[in-house]
Amino acid sequence: MKNPQLFSKLPEESKFVSRRGNCFFSRRTDALRVSEKFGSDFYLELNLSANQIKMNIKELLEHFGVDYKEMKIYLREDRDA
Repeated sequence: MKNPQLFSKLPEESKFVSRRGNCFFSRRTDALRVSEKFGSDFYLELNLSANQIKMNIKELLEHFGVDYKEMKIYLREDRDA
């Protein structure tokens, strides 16, 4: 990991809070609706729409100083849906 300080600050970043006040990252599992442990010291929200996931990816890339034009994300159809 190039910058662990930026990574560890994710739960404190206001840009990772929804307009309704829901956090996308937290140090407490009870602050999230559906949480999953991520790394050793915080949790992330799993109950997100596809559009919110897309916006979060763009925000995360910006947070870490990565140009989103350098990324390609491939989606596949879920045949079991």
